[in-house]
Amino acid sequence: MRLILVRHGLSEWNAVGRLQGVSDTALSPEGRREARALGPLVATLSPELAVSSDLRRAADTLELMGLGLPTLPPDPRWRESDLGDWTGRLPAELTPQEHAAFLRWRVGRATPPGGEPWEGACARVLSAVRDLAGTGAARVVVATHGGAVRAACAVLAGLDPSAMVPVGNASVTVIETSPAPHLVAFGMTPAPPAGDEG
Repeated sequence: MRLILVRHGLSEWNAVGRLQGVSDTALSPEGRREARALGPLVATLSPELAVSSDLRRAADTLELMGLGLPTLPPDPRWRESDLGDWTGRLPAELTPQEHAAFLRWRVGRATPPGGEPWEGACARVLSAVRDLAGTGAARVVVATHGGAVRAACAVLAGLDPSAMVPVGNASVTVIETSPAPHLVAFGMTPAPPAGDEG
């Protein structure tokens, strides 16, 4: 199976740097534009089936890509990790100790107070991947979140999460599951419009 992992477009909270986790925040206007721009790139990968996280920033990203594919019901196993007590805060509002723990969390080395352990995120993503494999689809697009992308790369391709920070908004990561799971592409984005500088 080719797993086409799409991180959602820029959300309203991403735009200001606020920590989201499982908060159900909406895409920003820029994020909606990014999601539409992803459609042609994802279409070149010939997906047959689609699914998204049940959080609206991911579900809306899938819809805005306009792929016209058979779509499974939104799956909460593709959610972002729960950030517990850090949810809704700006990194600048964290104490020095919390900020150090936050940086360790991003690379799978810490758990937010009241949040989800890295191992839990990896286990639920692996469960979701196994169910997708059971559909028989050869190429599946998943609109999801940065933490879930890192978890999939870790559990399937054996990659260290510290090598995958950040997963950019509105980016595409591709993992092939045979003959052995391996990373094909990480963090692809559409080419900028002609005449766009930098």
